[in-house]
Amino acid sequence: MTIKRYIGVITILAVLTPIYAQDTTLQNVSEQTLIAVLKSDAPLYDKTQACQKLAIFGSEKAIPTLAGLLSDKALSDYARIALEPMKYPAVDETFRTALGKLKGRQLAGVITSIGARRDAKAVPALQKLVSDKGPDVARAALYALGRIANDKATDALLQTLAKGPAALKTPAADAALSAAKIMLDANKSDSAVSLYDAVAKADLPTHVRTSAVYGAILARGTASIPALIKQLKSNDPALIAVALRAARELTGAEVSLKLANELSDTPPAVQAMLIKTLVDRRDPSARKAIASLADSKTPAVRLESLKALGTIGDASSIPVLLKAAGAEGKDSTRALASLRSIKGDGVDAAILKGMTSAQGDLKSKLISVLSDRSYAPAAKPILAQAASDDKTVARAAFKAIGVLGAPGDIPAIIKIMPADSAQAEASIVALAAKLPDASKRADLVLSALASEKQPERQAALIGILGKIGGDKALAAVVKSESKDPAVRALASWPDTAAAAPLLNIVKNTNNKIHRILALRGYIRLLGLNPNTPVAKYAEMLELAKQTDTKKLVLSGIASVANVEALKLVIPLLDDKTIQGEAALAAVSIAKTTMGSNRQAVRSAMEKVLTVSKGKPASREARRIIRQLDALGNCIAAWRVSGPYMKNGANYQALFNIPFAPETPQAKDVVWRTLSAGTDPKRPPIVDLKKAIGGDQRVAYALTWIHSEKATPARLDMGSDDGIKAWLNGKLVHAKNSPRAAIPYTDKVRIKLKAGWNPLLLKITQNNVPWEFCARITTSRGSGQPVPGVRMDHMHEGDWTLPKTAATVTPKPAAPPKHAKYTPVGKPVRIFDGKTFGGWEGNLKSFRIEDGAVVGGTLKARIPRNEFLCTKKQYENFELRLKVKLAGGKGNAGIQIRTKRIPKHHEVIGYQADMGGGYWGCLYDESRRRKVLARPDAKALAKVLKRDDWNDYVIRCEGPRIQLFINGFKTVDYVEKDAKIETTGIIGLQIHGGGPSESWYKDIEIVELKPANGK
Repeated sequence: MTIKRYIGVITILAVLTPIYAQDTTLQNVSEQTLIAVLKSDAPLYDKTQACQKLAIFGSEKAIPTLAGLLSDKALSDYARIALEPMKYPAVDETFRTALGKLKGRQLAGVITSIGARRDAKAVPALQKLVSDKGPDVARAALYALGRIANDKATDALLQTLAKGPAALKTPAADAALSAAKIMLDANKSDSAVSLYDAVAKADLPTHVRTSAVYGAILARGTASIPALIKQLKSNDPALIAVALRAARELTGAEVSLKLANELSDTPPAVQAMLIKTLVDRRDPSARKAIASLADSKTPAVRLESLKALGTIGDASSIPVLLKAAGAEGKDSTRALASLRSIKGDGVDAAILKGMTSAQGDLKSKLISVLSDRSYAPAAKPILAQAASDDKTVARAAFKAIGVLGAPGDIPAIIKIMPADSAQAEASIVALAAKLPDASKRADLVLSALASEKQPERQAALIGILGKIGGDKALAAVVKSESKDPAVRALASWPDTAAAAPLLNIVKNTNNKIHRILALRGYIRLLGLNPNTPVAKYAEMLELAKQTDTKKLVLSGIASVANVEALKLVIPLLDDKTIQGEAALAAVSIAKTTMGSNRQAVRSAMEKVLTVSKGKPASREARRIIRQLDALGNCIAAWRVSGPYMKNGANYQALFNIPFAPETPQAKDVVWRTLSAGTDPKRPPIVDLKKAIGGDQRVAYALTWIHSEKATPARLDMGSDDGIKAWLNGKLVHAKNSPRAAIPYTDKVRIKLKAGWNPLLLKITQNNVPWEFCARITTSRGSGQPVPGVRMDHMHEGDWTLPKTAATVTPKPAAPPKHAKYTPVGKPVRIFDGKTFGGWEGNLKSFRIEDGAVVGGTLKARIPRNEFLCTKKQYENFELRLKVKLAGGKGNAGIQIRTKRIPKHHEVIGYQADMGGGYWGCLYDESRRRKVLARPDAKALAKVLKRDDWNDYVIRCEGPRIQLFINGFKTVDYVEKDAKIETTGIIGLQIHGGGPSESWYKDIEIVELKPANGK
C-alpha cells in the first residue's frame, strides 16, 4: 500500500467520523462499554464502530486499549484515527513508542498520524526511518517531516535531497515544498526560501523544480524580480511559464514597472505572453512599454500589444491605435476593436480628432467606431462627412448619424443625401422614430417633399414616408402624382393602414408591375393581423389571374392558422402550374391547425401525398398524419390571447389580476389560433413559449365544447406554470403554482350542459417553458372521451364571463398540513475551514481562503459551471451556512438533494440560488431547468446584503423545501412529483460566465427525522 492510499484511508475515516456524532444513541453508550467491546471477541464490524465512536467521545482512558490495536492488521487504521484527534500528550507518546515496535503498513500509518499531529519530538525517530528499507515507511517519514516543518525536520529533508537514494528524492522534495508552505504561512519566509531554492537546484523532475521556483519567487516578493526576469529570458518553456504565473501573483506597482521595462529585451515569443501578464495586472504603469511594441516586427507581439491597449490604454494610446487601424489585415482589425473598447477621459475626443484628419477607408472605419461608442458629440462632425465625395465615407456617415443624431438633423440629411442613398433613408427613418409623438414623425419629410422639385429626390422622400408611416404620410403618398414611388411606398408600409389603397390598386391599375407590387404589399399587410378573415385571401385568389400572382397569394395564405384557409388551398393542388406552392402552403397551414378539424387536416394531407410524392411537402404531410394519430382525445386547438403583463407583478401576482379576457367587457379581445401536436414526444402539449415567448406574464386559451345532452364529465389539465379554468362562465379550477406541464395532473369534475359550453383557461408564465394541455373525459376517470361531445375553437358564441365570475377569486386553500421533523443529534460542521476532506470536485475551480470555500476567480472568465460536492448523501436536514458573492456580482448557489451527472461537470437537482434577481429562489438544475419558486423581491431586498456575508438556511422535510436568508423565508415549496428523489449530495456552485467569486463558510448540518418516527 502506498502512502497516497494511507492518506486516502485517513480521509475516508475522517469523513465517516462526523456521521456518528449525529447518532442520538451514542451519548447513551459509555466509554467503558466501547473499550470493553474492543477488548472482547466481538465481531470486527462492532470494533470498527467502537473506534469511530471513541474518536468522538474517547478520553485518556481509551488510549491504552487503542494503542494495543495499532499492531492489529484489521484495526490499526481505525485505532490511530480514533487516537489522532485526541488532545492528550499521551497520544503522542503512544505513537512514538509504536515507531519502535511496528513494521510495514502499520508503521507507515502511525508515521502519517504523527505528521498530522505535527509532533516535533518524533523528528529524531523519523530521521532514522527515512533510511527504512520499506519504501512506504521511508516516504511516510519524509511526508511527516514535511508536516512538522521545524528546523530539524527540514534538515533531514535537505539531507535526503542532497545524498539520499534516487527513489526518495522526489518524495523528499514534495515534503520540502509542503514544509516551505507551512513556514511561509507562519511568516518564516527566509526558511521557506531556503527550502524552495534547495528543491529548485536539485536533480528532480521538471514539474517539481518549477513548483519550487514559483514558490521561491512568491516567498521573496519584490526581491525576486531579478530572478523572475532571469527565468523569463531563459530557454526553458516550463520556467518561463512559472515566471509568468508568479508575475501575475506578485503585488505592487514596482513589479509591473520592472516587468514593463524588460519587455523590449525579452525574446519575441515571451513578449506576447508577458504583455498578457501585464494586462492581467491592470497596472497603467505598463501602458507605455506595451504601446512601444505596437510596431514590432513580430506579428503576434504586435497584435497582443494592440489588443492590450484596448484594456489598459488611455487617451495617450489613441495615436498608436490610429496608426495601426490605418494599416491592413489583422493589425487594422485588432486596432479598431481596441478603439471600440478603450476607456478613459479624452478617449472619444481623441478618436474624433483622428477621424477628422483621416482619409478614405480609415475615415469611414473611424466613423463606425464613434457610432459604436455612442459618442453623441461626434454627430455634427460626422454629418459634415456625409457630404463627402468618397461614397464609402458618406455611406458610413449616413449610417452613424442614424445612431448619434437627433430628429432635428433630418432636414440637413435630406439636403445633402443623394437620391439613391438607402443608408441615408434608413437613418432618417431611425431619427424620426426617436420622436415620442408618432403623429409628428413624418412632418419634416413632408415639409421637404412639398418644396422638392427633382423627381428622383421626390421618389426618395416618398419611399421614406412609406417606412415612417402615419396618417399624414399615408394621405400624402396616396395623393402623390409620382405613381411608381407611391406604389412602392404603400407596398412597404409598416402597418395595415395602407391595405385599402393597395387593394384599390390591385383592382383598378392597368400597370402589371404596380399590380404585382400592390398585391405583394397587400398580402404582407394581411399577414400582420392574425385574425384576417380567410375571405380576404379568397378575394385575392379571384383577382389573381396569372401564375406568378397566384403563387404570391399562396405565400400569404401559408401563414394563416385557420382550417378554412386549408380548405381554400386544397382545390389548387390540382393546378399543376402552382401545385408545388399549394402543397407547401397546405402543410404550413396544417402544422398550426391540425387540432382544429382533425379529419379535414388528415384529408388535406392525404391529398398532398397524392400530388407531391418524394418531395419535401410529402414528408411533412406524413409527419403531420403521424402527429394527428398521437393526439388522442386532447383538446388540440385553441384561440389564444396574450401576453398580458403588469409592471412589478410576477407570475404569482398576475394569477389573481383580471385582464381583458376574464372581464365582462372582453368583446374586443384579439385571438389567434394555436394547436397542440407541435412536440412529437408530447403531442397534447400546447407551446405558449414558442408562440408568445417571454417571462412573468399570462395568456388565455378559449375553446367550445358541444355536448348532445347534459352530462357529467371530467376536465383533465396540466400546465407550466399556474392555471385557472372557467366553464360556462363559472370558475371550476385554480392552481397558482410553479411547475412543469405534466399532462393531465389536474382533474376536475364538471357538468356539461346540452349544446355549446365555452371553456376559458388562464395560464401563467414564470420562466423557461410555458405550456398547457387539456382534455374532456368521462366522469368515471377512465380517460375515455365522452360520447356525443366535440370541440370547436372557431365556434362563434358568447363566451364572456359574467361579472360575478370575473371578479370573484376562489377562496385561498387552507394552509397545507406538513409533517413535523425533529433533529437527529447535534449540528455537525461538514467543512472544517482548512481542507476539502469529505468533499470532491474540480479543485482547480475551488480553493480555501480565510476559512471559506471560494469558487471561481475575479481574474478570468469562468469557463463553465463547477460544483464542489459532499461525498455523503443527505435526505431530511437543516443546512446552515454563510454565503457571499465577491462585489455582489455573479451567480452561484447551493445544491441539495442532488446527483452528479456521470462523466460530466454538471449536476442534477434542486439549487438554493444566489446572485442577481435569483437570490433566495429555488431552481431545478439540469432537470426542469426552471425557477420553481421565488421570494417577494421587495421584502428580500430589505434584508439582503449583496456585498457582504448572508446567513442562508435550507430546510428539507420530505417533499417540503424551505429557504431562509438572514431570517427571511424566501421559499416554502412542496414538490408534487413523487418520482423526484429526496436523497442526494450537497454542492457549492460557481456559475460559468464572467469573472466572479462565490464564498461559503461556517457550513453545518443537522439531519432530521419525522417526529412520528415514520
